[in-house]
Amino acid sequence: MRIIVTGGSGDLGGRVVHELRARGHEVVAASRRSGVDLATGDGLDAVLDGADAVIHSASSQTKPQTVDVAGARRIGESLRRIGSPAQVVSISIVGSDRVPMPTTAPRSTPSASWRRPASRRRCCGPRSSTRWPPSSPRPGASVH
Repeated sequence: MRIIVTGGSGDLGGRVVHELRARGHEVVAASRRSGVDLATGDGLDAVLDGADAVIHSASSQTKPQTVDVAGARRIGESLRRIGSPAQVVSISIVGSDRVPMPTTAPRSTPSASWRRPASRRRCCGPRSSTRWPPSSPRPGASVH
């Protein structure tokens, strides 16, 4: 499968590229370094031509509306323009440090579960009554 990973030279995208290649896929890491600019759309048609899937992991802390949001729109427009049936998946780690989940909360000391005997450990941290995804958006979250 030919998979295009936007932000493929970044932290998240680079990990996705590595994992997909390890699974035997043909992967193209699309980023400004490779001539693809989501802020302007430059290079998109060429890199997306022949793609089976697109994983949109590009992000910008300084221009999130231009790269994250409008970049996703440009990907869709490009795929439509070239007549591609490629599937698109959008992933992000932006804000993951602010999600109120016990598994993502930073810890200053080892979890109590790792101080227990191995036979009594849980692999994924303490159980939580928090539902994910939440039934209503977080305060200040966009609902568009």
